[in-house]
Amino acid sequence: MSIELQTTQTLMRYISEWDPREAAHTKGGYLEGQIKVPDFNGKMTMVIQTYPAADADPLIANVHPILLHVVRIGRGKREQELEPVPTYFHWKQVFEIKEENVSIMNRLSELDMERDGQTRNVPLKDVVTRMDANTITLGRKRGQLNLILLQPKQKSRAQEAEATVTKVLMDRLKTNDEELVAKYERLYKGKNSKNLKRLRLKVDFYTDTFQYSVISPQTIVDSGNKDIGAMDFVDAHPRKSCSLGNRLVIIVSEYNLSKDITPIFQIFTNNDIEGEKQRPDLEQFIVQPDENSSKIEIRNTQITFRTPRQPMLDRIREEYILKLAVRRNGDGYISSKKFNFEYETHLSGNCLECDWDIDILKPKIPRQNTVE
Repeated sequence: MSIELQTTQTLMRYISEWDPREAAHTKGGYLEGQIKVPDFNGKMTMVIQTYPAADADPLIANVHPILLHVVRIGRGKREQELEPVPTYFHWKQVFEIKEENVSIMNRLSELDMERDGQTRNVPLKDVVTRMDANTITLGRKRGQLNLILLQPKQKSRAQEAEATVTKVLMDRLKTNDEELVAKYERLYKGKNSKNLKRLRLKVDFYTDTFQYSVISPQTIVDSGNKDIGAMDFVDAHPRKSCSLGNRLVIIVSEYNLSKDITPIFQIFTNNDIEGEKQRPDLEQFIVQPDENSSKIEIRNTQITFRTPRQPMLDRIREEYILKLAVRRNGDGYISSKKFNFEYETHLSGNCLECDWDIDILKPKIPRQNTVE
């Protein structure tokens, strides 16, 4: 009995981006993993809920406002007519397990109305997946349990009918005491908004004879958050410098970047026994970009820096691979995407970068109109 997640980073979207009343709203971000279900003959209730990270403030150790939504993937398209509109009480999803069938117990709200005023025909109970060897598979494919995370808005930015962090917390705490709820809410906004972007999943199993609970050991973070997210880099250019340095390099990110990051070089070796292996012991021979006198600039989705001079690389007496990565200083996280980088020995008088100015853009000369 357990829940194991392969997904540790996902882009958390707002409810409006997945609204089942709207056509063609399929954005990705499905959670992937497995839920191991306890052995039991008969009917069992399973509740999946969002749950805080292990290092959360003790006050919010059992309460998280992110919502869970079950997407219905059919044959080549989303069967959104089977999904309730996500709202403030969908911080948990309830399922019935009987034999191999896993059925969702849908909970509807006043939002489940068509544009013409008719009630949406969403089933109150519907099979969403089947177990295989007491295992429920989470994923993006048809036949799997298609779970996504949705972010409620802060109260100041929401319309009256929309789910907000305040409404979710009131429902979870079972109180309308705004003063009490505000104590919890302050830990999910402003300087504490990172708590909103980090969570685990908790699964409860109920029968007439037992109750078990499991929590995912993995923490899921919002890949779109610049302070704790994935740092998903798509390109770096150029990936070569002469040993005297001073070449302008640009690294491009998928998402907006925190200001508290630094480009770094790492050294790897590769052999038939160990494969590619990082070698921190060799990094004493590298001059890092932040040791360079030139300024590192970070603008939205882009990092620019000047390569530092490398006077000690020739002291490395074995074959190595130099890689360019990015470190977030706040938590020490280093980007999983790394770019192979090369330093060439400076050849005085015949250096492409120093003598031939290959990085200088030549101005376009407008074509002259010929007058006959």
